[in-house]
Amino acid sequence: MRVLLTTQPGRGHFDPMVPCAAALRTAGHEVRVASSAAFARTVETAGFDFTAIGENFSWENPETTFPEFVDFARRGQGLGQRNHLDEMESGGGP
Repeated sequence: MRVLLTTQPGRGHFDPMVPCAAALRTAGHEVRVASSAAFARTVETAGFDFTAIGENFSWENPETTFPEFVDFARRGQGLGQRNHLDEMESGGGP
């Protein structure tokens, strides 16, 4: 069987998959991991075939790929709570 695992380009998303992927490979299955091209080295170092998909980004610098999201999150919108940091910087308080 051929198995394609997909993941966000981050160790916290990928590392929990590794034991399952290794078990599948040991059982004789063909395992490939698909993620952002920036994550290729991590996947290949872990010993799995890699395919680049989607936007090429890394969580190490989300401002480059997702500037609107970062701005949105900094303003506290959509997070279910106010952005207290901005309030404190402007002289207000939580």
